Parts: sequence; C-alpha cells; structure tokens
Amino acid sequence: MSTLKVIVGVGLMVALGESQPLQLTKIDQTVSPNAKCIDGTAPAYYWRNGNGTDSKKAVLFLEGGGWCYPSEVLQVTGANCAYRAKSGLGSSTGYKPSIPNTGYEGGSGYLSGNSTETAWANWSVAYVKYCDGGSMTGTRMEPTPARNGSGPLYYRGHYNIVAQLDNMVATKALDGYEEIVLSGCSAGGMACYAKCDFVAGYFAKHSIPVKCICDAGMFLDVETVTNSGNIMEDRYHDIADVMESKPGLSPICTAAESDWRQCLFSEHSLKYMKTPTFVINSLYNFGAWALLAQTTPGVFPVDGGPVPPEWADCWPATGKLTPTTYAKCNATQKTIIQHFREQFMAAAAPAIDPSTPHGIFADSCPNQHCQTSTGWNVVTVDGTLMRDAAARWYFDHTVEKHVDDPFMSPLNPTCGFSNVSDNVKPMCNNCANEGLGSNCLWNSETKTFHGLDEI
Repeated sequence: MSTLKVIVGVGLMVALGESQPLQLTKIDQTVSPNAKCIDGTAPAYYWRNGNGTDSKKAVLFLEGGGWCYPSEVLQVTGANCAYRAKSGLGSSTGYKPSIPNTGYEGGSGYLSGNSTETAWANWSVAYVKYCDGGSMTGTRMEPTPARNGSGPLYYRGHYNIVAQLDNMVATKALDGYEEIVLSGCSAGGMACYAKCDFVAGYFAKHSIPVKCICDAGMFLDVETVTNSGNIMEDRYHDIADVMESKPGLSPICTAAESDWRQCLFSEHSLKYMKTPTFVINSLYNFGAWALLAQTTPGVFPVDGGPVPPEWADCWPATGKLTPTTYAKCNATQKTIIQHFREQFMAAAAPAIDPSTPHGIFADSCPNQHCQTSTGWNVVTVDGTLMRDAAARWYFDHTVEKHVDDPFMSPLNPTCGFSNVSDNVKPMCNNCANEGLGSNCLWNSETKTFHGLDEI
C-alpha cells in the first residue's frame, strides 16, 4: 500500500478527526497507588477515539517538557523540581477537561486528524501527560523534601506510565486493539526511546504489534567546549540517581553498559532496542545546550544560561543558529558545529545502519524541535517529505534512512528560514507544552511562550 493510498483512502473522515477534542482521564490512585506526579497528584492522559477501520489502532504520544534535576535548588524555573511541582509539568491540578485536537505536540501534523496531511489521521490518540520530571523513568518510593521548604516531591515516572497503560486497557479496551505506535517529542521523545521496548513487551501479552516514532528525543552524551566537562551527564545522572531510574530503563541496556545511568541517554538505549523505531531529529538539536553550557563551582549546572561571549554572534542560543549567525562563526566554531553533526550521526548509527529495522529522518534544521507538528508537512531530506518517509517506513515497510547534508552545505530551503534573516522566528510548536526542553515554544527575550498563530 503506497503512502498516497494510505492518506487518500481515509479522506472521507477528515472532518471528524480534525475537529474532535481530546478528553481528560485522570488515574484512580486507589487502583494505582504508586502513580504520582511530583506533587503527589494523579497522572493523566487525554484521549481521542479513532474512526472507521483505523478505530482500533492507537498512537500513544508522550508529552515533552524538559526535565527537573533533584540537586538543582537555586533556579526559579522548571529545572528545579520544587518549582516544577507547581506547574502542569509536575502537577495535574490544573489540567483542563479537554484540549483541542491541535493543542499538543504533533497535533497540527502527525496527529492532526487531517487525512491530507497524515496517514495516521483516523487512529485513536492518547496524549500521555508528563508530570514526573524524569522522562517517565523514576521508581523512587520514598518522597524527598524540597530543599526550599516545600514538598514532599515524588519521582514516580515509570509507575505513572504503567498506570496510564493499565487505565487505557481497563477503560478504552486497548488490549483489543490491532496496532499501537509509541511516540513523543523532546523529553517525551527521550521517554519514547527509554520505554519503547517496555511498551512493546506490555502489549506483546495481548499479541498487539508495537512500533515507535520518536521525535526530537536525542540529546547527546558529549563534552562541552567550555572546559566544563560533560554537563549532559551531570544533568541526566542526577535524574537517574535521585529518581532511582534504573528499574525504569531498558534492562538489556543497564546490564550491558558499564554505567547503567548512561541508558537514560537515547543514544545508549537505541543501541539495544529490539522494537522497530523511526527517528525524527534535527542533526543540531540542542547543540548549544550541550556544547556551550558553563558551570560555576559548587553550583548545579544552569539549565538555560547564556553562551560564552565568544559564541554570542555565532550560536547565540539553542534554536538560534541561523544562516546569518553561522556566517559570523570563525573557522574553529564552524568545525565544532559540524563535528556535533558527526557526533549525532554516530549516536544514531543503529537507525542509519541499513541492516536494522529502524528508520531515520535527520535534517539540518537547527531551528527545528518537535517537528511532528512544525516539520511534518514541510521539511524534506533527499527530496522526501518527513511525513512520507515515516508513512512508508511504517505502512509499506520500506527502508527509510534519510540524513541531511551539513548545515549551509547547502542550506536546506525547507527549514523555514525566510530571507535568511536573524529577525525570523524559528518554526515553533503549539502552545500546549510549556516546558524546558521545548525551545520552539519559549521566547527567551520576552520570557513568554508562543504558538504557531504568532509566527
């Protein structure tokens, strides 16, 4: 079945899928007592029924929103778990009874309900809310007191996703479905890698096939170029240690790696993944965050601090590498930037390898993050549209290994830079996920979140 047939064949039901809001379900904590957001409230998910012959197929999309670090006590941002507990990324208290079909990552592309835009238009959708701060991996039973006096704080991400799946089986009869795709973006994309084989195993007992489509979930295990060491390991190892993530990670990975905490990194979990997985990512995703971070002695690494002054004109911030700023980079800086692409390709090698069942769509758009909305129907690599590569890989079982040329060699015209001007806002996602790790939603200058309607 070709991609075109998949999309056109369900076109008669486009209006229903497009207009149908997603309805909230909160987990009953008397049934799942281990399931808790950071503040102790019940985890939740939003649900949309599918249509027609696809009604018994489901995409489970894991919300993104960055992370909090238990050892971080100074920042008044979501990187501090005590502050995160007061937001929708750490508490379900403020969750609305429903959200519009476009009101979440992927909602205006991959999961839009519009059969002219996506082959998954008429599938059921669960938008799995993220309220644990650790990419749904924590298993710590004892709460921790917040060091600023508030609390207690719970790190139960693994138990949350188990409860969410159990509830979908009990209330949506998900155990009777025909196919399931696990997806997610940003921190939810990282959870997509971490939980892919687990979710596949969960549904294997019901004989339901599972594949994974993970968006913007590769955050590289790399050293900084600021003589600050490996701040990425500082961040993720803190999560793994304090949230007690080991039981929530791939047991194959944790047994094989000399340091089990490395399995929180998607590149390390991908090495051991058995479930077919399609990787969607910018080759320069969060490079500034990883490479240009700086530390202060005795202080936990700042999650979103300024880049070093010598980089301010070249790569001024995450998501802000543009053709114009790149022209201001010196030769050494350009070499570092392009080496990051090489590091990404090495990290994604299991997906690039033609002998594996995985697929990949890796573009050279440094302004793109969570592309299942923004890039889905726009960005091309090798002359192939992102949505078509994903659909062919999934439905037609074709080999789809698309890796873009280096940034500015030449410029990929589908990235969204208009007139190659520094004044252009990067393409962004819907204003549903207000979390660290989703730079496409955050305007660091105005300190506000923005959505597609504000571009």
